[in-house]
Amino acid sequence: MEFAQGQIRLRPNPPAQGSIMLFQTGAPVTIEDIRATDEFRTPDLLREHGVVAIINVPVVIHGATWGVLEADSTQPGCFDNPFAA
Repeated sequence: MEFAQGQIRLRPNPPAQGSIMLFQTGAPVTIEDIRATDEFRTPDLLREHGVVAIINVPVVIHGATWGVLEADSTQPGCFDNPFAA
């Protein structure tokens, strides 16, 4: 298994639907296979690296959502909500 580590800051323009849902609900947003949906816009950078599964989890401080932590995978179906809890 191969792992990549690093960071990059992407500024969604317009905001990604998954991020909008996360801020509206305060709940993690999971996309098990981005190839199977056209509901979300996926940055080219993720596609170029073979990312197919995404989970966005809110960063909550004192009851307020301050940001989003995202994890990506090249394996579809690898995230589920109990993982994010």
